[in-house]
Amino acid sequence: MSRLEQLDASIEYLRRLDYPNFEILLVDNRPAGSPARHIEGVRVVREPRPGISAARNAGLAVATGEIIAFTDDDVEVDPGWLRALAERYVNEPELSGVSGLVAPCELETPAQIWFEESGLGLDRQYSPLTFERAGAFSVRRIARDGERVHTLYAAGEFGLGSNMSFRADFLRRAGGFDLALGAGTQTHGGEDLAMLLELLAGGGKLGYEPAAIVFHKHRSTVEDLRRQSYGYGTGLTAMLTALCLRAPHHVVGLASVIPAWVRSLRSPKSAKRVNRSDGFPSDIGRRELAGMLMGPFTYLRARAAQRSWQP
Repeated sequence: MSRLEQLDASIEYLRRLDYPNFEILLVDNRPAGSPARHIEGVRVVREPRPGISAARNAGLAVATGEIIAFTDDDVEVDPGWLRALAERYVNEPELSGVSGLVAPCELETPAQIWFEESGLGLDRQYSPLTFERAGAFSVRRIARDGERVHTLYAAGEFGLGSNMSFRADFLRRAGGFDLALGAGTQTHGGEDLAMLLELLAGGGKLGYEPAAIVFHKHRSTVEDLRRQSYGYGTGLTAMLTALCLRAPHHVVGLASVIPAWVRSLRSPKSAKRVNRSDGFPSDIGRRELAGMLMGPFTYLRARAAQRSWQP
């Protein structure tokens, strides 16, 4: 299936949503000179600046709803997706954002199974969660079975860009997404986690709603998984670099968790490694680490490129 065919399929799933009043915004982020896209029932917005953050900001600029939900073109949304997100906002009006469950739509190749074992995706939970700031560098995780406090930077449960939503006024106050982060830039990712951490670090509340489900099509080849692993690593530390440049006190918070993080890289019982099967390619983890080492430098280059960009 081509990328455009995949997009058409994703839009068809959006049309089937069980929700009374919503608008589908598609941001066309293809290179300048690409033929215009006209899709019935879809508002198409052109954004020539490359990168998913630029695309999301373009959508934010024209969106009229109180809640803005984001997904990707390689995702199939469940018919109840929007309704489940909206119900959390109604039941917990203090929430500034709600993320949801991201599940695989197929597990047909070794690479797709290894992605599930890699720890690169969302730490799936099947009960609703609420996160709120508990200290300068910590958050309180509230679940049905109790509460616990953990570091702000353990973001595995917060959400992913393929299934996240925010109140529009929060996104506008935050200034939108960082143009130097995300797919389509040198950093490859991190713009979603940057916004989720911005929300929590600023004192907002974040909900996670497992009834809001999207199905993601994982990369089917090992080579694609290797590239994805490197990109995820780059995006993670690029995002943390952006966070520290925006609010330098985060350097102290990160320094306090680095020793435990380094130990986890070697421990077979760490959350990143515990689910890996005997056949899991060892170079996937090395590619992620290589990306992490390059992330800070890549972010600085990407930020400079964004500042000098000409349409």
